[in-house]
Amino acid sequence: MSLQTHPVAGAAPSAPPAQTGLAGLLARVDRFFSVPSGPLPAENVDVYAFTNWCMALALCSHASFAGLFFGLGVLPMAAFNLGSTALFAVCLVIARRGRSHTAMGLAVAEVAVHAVLASLYAGVPAGFHYHMLLIVGVVPLFANVPGPARLGGLLLVGLTYAAVVAGLGDRPGWAPLDPGTVQGLALLNVGVFTTTLAGIGWYYTRAMHEARAQVAREYQRSETLLHNILPRSVVRRLKDRPTIADRFESCSVMFADMAGFTAWSARVEPEELVEQLNAVFTAFDQLVERHGLEKIKTIGDAYMAAAGVPEPRPDHAEATAELALDMREFMRERRRGVSGGLTIRIGIHSGPAVAGVIGLRRSLYDLWGDTVNTAARMESHGVSDEIQVSEDTAALLAERYLLQDRGLQQIKGKGPMRTFLLLGRRSQAPVG
Repeated sequence: MSLQTHPVAGAAPSAPPAQTGLAGLLARVDRFFSVPSGPLPAENVDVYAFTNWCMALALCSHASFAGLFFGLGVLPMAAFNLGSTALFAVCLVIARRGRSHTAMGLAVAEVAVHAVLASLYAGVPAGFHYHMLLIVGVVPLFANVPGPARLGGLLLVGLTYAAVVAGLGDRPGWAPLDPGTVQGLALLNVGVFTTTLAGIGWYYTRAMHEARAQVAREYQRSETLLHNILPRSVVRRLKDRPTIADRFESCSVMFADMAGFTAWSARVEPEELVEQLNAVFTAFDQLVERHGLEKIKTIGDAYMAAAGVPEPRPDHAEATAELALDMREFMRERRRGVSGGLTIRIGIHSGPAVAGVIGLRRSLYDLWGDTVNTAARMESHGVSDEIQVSEDTAALLAERYLLQDRGLQQIKGKGPMRTFLLLGRRSQAPVG
């Protein structure tokens, strides 16, 4: 019984690799019984495969019993098993059409009736009553059937089993079978019963391990996705509390924007636009990772990152400055030899901020406060191919970085503010 990936509702079955010889034959048989021919809800696929295999095995076993009884000259039992064979063939057709519960219901009824009649005809010592115990291993698989119905079916079969064993005892059956034949039938029935029970147990065990492996794969996939959109420390905290909101007394926020992007985007095809933005932002992501900052989000052609959140760090301004310098150098490298290439405009401000996770769908770790607004203004009022920082950020960078005082600038929504251009590191000549 197969536990391979099966098509679900709305999806067409995938074509497996071609196989030849015995392996190809076995693969085709497995697909026939295990792979739905049409759309089927994912939760019903295993039940579908299990039911088909049960119907196929029951069909073969009853056909074998029909041949055996015909050879023994016990024609009533041979005829009864031929009828059971035909019934299981119909059940297989029903099951193949996705009506697993109907097929298994008919099969359970047949097994119970067959076990009672065969026990009456051949006697309890022949072991036909054992097959009723198989129902106990089959019924729990059908979780979609209401619990009272499953429990009622199990109780009915259990009472029938007890009545057959207690009522008939060791008395001979209706058919005049010799003791050797009865003993042979007992061995055969015990063999079929134990083999089938082992198959059910194997299927359950394999299904359980496959389900656990699938859960583990989906969990890892969801963890990877969460870590791609949220900081790792925030992901850990979200597992214990539904709301994340923190105040940081000192952090640095950076905005980077493509100067002239609107005019450039009107001249290129959409595919090229997305490709170029993806290349730039992917490089920015790598630089953010290298310098230990946190990417907050992208807004069109703007890129926002922060240092000191969600984990506080005393050198947040320096880390942001290093990132900004590397981002500017990356854009300069891209423009070398390319006429009309994009330039970048970067703004940085340092101060307090509030951070948290918002949204139920597409959750986002975001920052709020005047620090964020001022950083955005530093970028929007900045200079192409330059890094503009506020006076607060400049004070934190003065010892290690070269800064050019721009004096008071009229900043929208803020009024006059003293700003600086970050030229480079003090250990090197001024950049630009």
